[in-house]
Amino acid sequence: PGQYVMVAVSDTGCGIAPEHLGQVFEPFFTTKAKAKGTGLGLSMVYGFVKQSGGHVKIYSEQGQGTTVRMYLPRFQGQASAPAIAPPPI
Repeated sequence: PGQYVMVAVSDTGCGIAPEHLGQVFEPFFTTKAKAKGTGLGLSMVYGFVKQSGGHVKIYSEQGQGTTVRMYLPRFQGQASAPAIAPPPI
C-alpha cells in the first residue's frame, strides 16, 4: 500500500535460469566464472531499496533478458528551494 515511484532497468542478455531467481539478491551469489563477477550488484540494490522503505522485483526469461523493477516510496512533503551560491568574484 502507498504511493511509489518505479524505476525499471532491463537488458537483452541471456536471462536468468528459473532455479536461480530465488537467489539473485543473496550477497556473493553469482553464476559467473571466477574473476568474472562478485555477485554483489543485485544484493546492494536490494539493500538500498529495502533501506529506503521500498520493494524490488526481478523478472527474467531465458534467451530474452531481465528486468529489475525498484519501487521507491514517493516523497510526500514540501520540497525546499536549493540554496543558490553567489557568483564568484
